[in-house]
Amino acid sequence: DGSTVKTASSANDSVTAGQWHFVEAYYDESGDMVCAVDLADGTGTSTSGQGDCSHTNELVIGQRHDGLVPFKGDIGEIRIYNRVLSTAERTYIHNLTKGRYL
Repeated sequence: DGSTVKTASSANDSVTAGQWHFVEAYYDESGDMVCAVDLADGTGTSTSGQGDCSHTNELVIGQRHDGLVPFKGDIGEIRIYNRVLSTAERTYIHNLTKGRYL
């Protein structure tokens, strides 16, 4: 129903300001949300009961869902896929994208 906010954390959630980082969030094969920074293994967060994620809320990138704590920096690009990417695909995109910003 869109009333629940789901979060996930990364094993490498410490980032250095002024450096390029590759941040990804996805649902894995088990239905858990995973977040990873710079291809670090993420920590899944159970998303049971969320259904098909249909809701009327906006997708928010660069701040919390409530508008607090806005992201202070640049976002180079955003990609949204309708499937889980393989580790090889994510690594390829990381390497391809990194070259554009360094």
